[in-house]
Parts: sequence; structure tokens; C-alpha cells
Amino acid sequence: MQNSNICYVYYYYVPVQFNYIDNFPSCPNNNAIENECKLITSDEDIWYDKFNELKKYIDDNNKLPSFKSKLSRWLKKQKINYKFYKNSMSNETIRNEWEKLINDEKYKYFFIINEEIWYDKFNELKCFVDINGKLPVTKTKLGSWLNEQKQNYKYNMENKKIKKEWEIFINDDKYKHLFISRKNRWFDNFNKIKIYIDVNGSLPIEDSDLGKWISEQKKSYEHNIDDMLKKNVRKEWESFMNDNKYKKYFY
Repeated sequence: MQNSNICYVYYYYVPVQFNYIDNFPSCPNNNAIENECKLITSDEDIWYDKFNELKKYIDDNNKLPSFKSKLSRWLKKQKINYKFYKNSMSNETIRNEWEKLINDEKYKYFFIINEEIWYDKFNELKCFVDINGKLPVTKTKLGSWLNEQKQNYKYNMENKKIKKEWEIFINDDKYKHLFISRKNRWFDNFNKIKIYIDVNGSLPIEDSDLGKWISEQKKSYEHNIDDMLKKNVRKEWESFMNDNKYKKYFY
């Protein structure tokens, strides 16, 4: 039977500094259970636990932790603490350990705040889209980088210059259709078709982007596939084709 006298000392921390709850009962003076007593002795020990967890994460995943994780929040605090020489980073031993990490050839790439690196990848992404007319798939390095930028933007990019550049990109008429949902993209093209017909009195030519899109919708409707499986999309398309204003273009 396990000894019921095992003692646990719990701790908590606030965003900028660890704090201990005082006056917990001490571990009983019993050698038989001494090794089972769970004690965290200092802020420094806690810091090194997280530090080693961070290194292991980078070693295993070849990237920094995701923005939603506790480890990522801890990392962000360390960057701030290091910059302002406060809290844990006012401890010279810890500060030196951190500097070794961020300057280590194995890890420093992950900590470089370098706009040139970002712009290199950004321009590579734009070039890819210009050539292929689509975004890179997630499993590629460029696709993985793109997903990271989406997450960064969602949870607030820290670099204001880069954030502004990204907003210009995703709202550019040339690229913005790639960053909206499939459903919204369909309705965006649908409205463009109606405007085109209203202005020109004809369907767009087949070789144009809108012409290719409308041909795809006709096939999808006929075979009840892709977007036409969605009731609201199919209903909208049928109303469009049977509208007295537009039906002559479909029958």
C-alpha cells in the first residue's frame, strides 16, 4: 500500500514572475518517503525546467512552439524579460544561459528578429502564387511558413511594419481571393459573374478566369458535385439560372 503521508507542495505564477504560496506544511521528516516528496525549491529550478522543455521542443519539431501553447507564452515572457533585463533575466546565471541558447548555431535561427529573413520568405510566397495561381500546400516548407504567418497575424504580429505588409498582401485584389474561405470565394465569384453580365450583356469568354469558373459551376451543378453539394449554393445557382434577367445565358 502506498504511503498516505506523501507531501505535495504546489506553486503558481503570474505573467511576469513566479510566486510561491507560503505556509504550506513541510515534508515530513521521514527518510522512507523523502524521495517521493514533490518539492520545487526555487524560481531558478522552475525556469530551467521550462528552458529545457523549450530546447527539447525545438529539437523534436525544428520550430518554436505554437502561439496557443503555454510554452509559447513562457517563451514570449522570456524575450520581454531579456529585452528589459527584468525578472528571471536579471539573474546573471539565467541570462547567460539564455544568451548561449539564442547565439548557439543550432538554435539562433529561431530567435533572429530579422526583417530580411521574413521578406525573403514573403517574396518567395508571392512568386509562388504568381507562377502557380494558388497557395503552397501545408506539407511544404513554404506552406508551413505561410501557416505560421496566418497564426502570427491572427494572434497579433509584433512587428508593425511586417504586419502592415501582410495586411496589404492579403487584401490586394490580386491575392485576397486566396485568403478567404471556400464558401466566401464562391459567392465572391458568383457576384462578379452577375456584375459582368449586367455590364457587358454576355457571359465572360471561356478562356478568362471567370469564364473557366462558370464552366466549372455548370459541370458541378449537372453532376451535383463540389460546391453544388451545398444546399444554399445550389439554391442560389438555380435562382440565378432561372431569373428572367439571366436565364437566356443558360438555356
